[in-house]
Amino acid sequence: FDQPWAFDIAFMSYEAKANFYAEEAMVNVRLAKRALPTKSGEFPFYYMDGATMMEYQYPNRIDEDAFCDQEPKPKSCASGKRFYDPDVPNIPVSELEVRQSTVPNAGKGVFFKNDAKAGAYLALEEGGHSMLVMPHVWATISEMLEYFDEWEALYNYIEGYGVEEEFFGWESWFVDPGITTFINHGCNGTYNVGWETGNMTELNFFTDDMKKLRLRLGDNDTFDEFYNAFADRNFIPRGTTSDQLVRDVKAGEEVTTNYLAFTGSHWWEAEAELIRKQCLQQIKGVVSQWEEWEEKTDRGDKEKTTEEDSKDEL
Repeated sequence: FDQPWAFDIAFMSYEAKANFYAEEAMVNVRLAKRALPTKSGEFPFYYMDGATMMEYQYPNRIDEDAFCDQEPKPKSCASGKRFYDPDVPNIPVSELEVRQSTVPNAGKGVFFKNDAKAGAYLALEEGGHSMLVMPHVWATISEMLEYFDEWEALYNYIEGYGVEEEFFGWESWFVDPGITTFINHGCNGTYNVGWETGNMTELNFFTDDMKKLRLRLGDNDTFDEFYNAFADRNFIPRGTTSDQLVRDVKAGEEVTTNYLAFTGSHWWEAEAELIRKQCLQQIKGVVSQWEEWEEKTDRGDKEKTTEEDSKDEL
């Protein structure tokens, strides 16, 4: 008992978390760049490298239990279910299908094959396989756009189908692994899956209301506490396996969610305004715009090729 059992790390800013959550390879590169060279030329650290850093990124279960044993109990710990309740039914992907969306200016959509009750999980079996794009990876993809046009397709895929998060300090993304990635926004509060925002919709949001909403969706203590071991250990499963029906649905109804709950904390007002314009049919969604641009580009390339072939024949 004469050695430290735990230690705390404090950051000068929230954005510094991105460095703490850097990938193993990134940690090794930075250690090699910043460390003083040794005479032997070997790596100067015996007990620290990228793999070791991975062990520090998430608190252990003892830290989580100690945090949740506080009185009063933090709200994020109150359910004790860790964002999954085995007694709640799940609607598997096999009971969903993809068709043309009924949402104006949208492309594909996801539809229920059978009736379902409020509270049921949606595609829980796929949630744990979501693609997580961490801050440094997203920054690299963004930088590559300046050098390689091919990276634009990956960038648009992540931005068009992903959900933005800033829990890790910088911009990061969750992308659903299967057909649930085609779920569209339910305009004017018509959504049947996801986080509820009360009477607030993209048509009536205001700045102060949205700030309150961001706090409520974050459970306040999840993001505003000085330290929250429960949030650090459970944020990823919470973000990928917590979709539940907010009301009863009928067979044939389109699955829609609430995009307002996914707006990033830094750009939420601009993002909410884009959602509003899409619902008013003033603009099209990111994916629809990308598909139209790609179709025009392909058509232009084909016409150019045909024109060149005609010139060759002459």
